[in-house]
Amino acid sequence: MTDAGLQVTVVSGGEYVPVIDDSGMEFVQLPAIRAEDRTFKTLVNMKGAQLSGALKEKRRNKLLNLFNEICPEILMIELFPFGRRQLEFEVLPLLDTANGADMRPVIVSSVRDILV
Repeated sequence: MTDAGLQVTVVSGGEYVPVIDDSGMEFVQLPAIRAEDRTFKTLVNMKGAQLSGALKEKRRNKLLNLFNEICPEILMIELFPFGRRQLEFEVLPLLDTANGADMRPVIVSSVRDILV
């Protein structure tokens, strides 16, 4: 996308992975969280503790502030609503903000798996 001249901002909410090639784009790291186990049913902080309301609020506010700052033309969200439903505490407010924006972005879900 950056090769096509688009300004790209990638937001990551998991553990920082230094092998991501972020040349040509802005990379924003949210306070990291992860799945507790392979079921992906429960999210925890990087120390393995249950997510606090304060951590959820910090992540949500950072997302909403970033959205209002950059006013994207396209908002791409990985897997949601087909997966990652545990993130609805931050994704639903982001979608509400996007839908109410003066310049409403195109909203798409990136699905990399085949769903059956």
